[in-house]
Amino acid sequence: MTLKEFQTLLAIKGIPVGDTEASALEEYMYYILRKNDEVNLTAITDKDKFLSRMVFDSALPLNLVSFNNKKVLDIGTGAGYPGTVIATLTSADVTMLDSTKKKLKIIEEYPGAEFTTVNARAEEYAKTHRNTYDIVIARAVAELDIIMELAIPMVKKGGYFVAMKGPEYKKELENAKYAFKKLKCELVKTNLEKLPTGENRANLLIKKIDETPNRYPRSYEDIKKNPL
Repeated sequence: MTLKEFQTLLAIKGIPVGDTEASALEEYMYYILRKNDEVNLTAITDKDKFLSRMVFDSALPLNLVSFNNKKVLDIGTGAGYPGTVIATLTSADVTMLDSTKKKLKIIEEYPGAEFTTVNARAEEYAKTHRNTYDIVIARAVAELDIIMELAIPMVKKGGYFVAMKGPEYKKELENAKYAFKKLKCELVKTNLEKLPTGENRANLLIKKIDETPNRYPRSYEDIKKNPL
């Protein structure tokens, strides 16, 4: 997929990407692919596949909800996706959270980075950042019932959690039905997408409708052992 095709396909989905922004996303992509020789940032090393599965995929939530002028947290950002794409294409104030310090160091060293990075585990960070973000987003981090318990406490009441999921999203939603009740949130929209490489994606928009009980999130060991 060429950069122009990338722009055209996103425009069809109602996500305009100017030439300057497209070039910036391409430059960051090449930076990550170069740094991947030093630190294991991604298993995808082919440029075309990376542009589709990482960059294009990370832009798709922009037609789910407006990120402009919002305070956004990207949980488990890894190589910087979707956070860097959101920061490049919107006016959002983006914080990128990851527990692996060496990955964040690579992201922080990128020239002209317009985002904040935090090295912490989500369940620990949530203790001091409850009700802080307009939007929390997570891409391929954990099963829905697990990632919801980590994310929802940090969302402001009336704000949103965006869960970027694959083709098994219906099963994950079924498994998370009690999590929705206990965490005081509801599914308000589902966008089904297909990447240029053919993979199916489902982006879930979850609204926080009331304050999350203070007992959540629990320790990650408890979350994994007994998901909501």
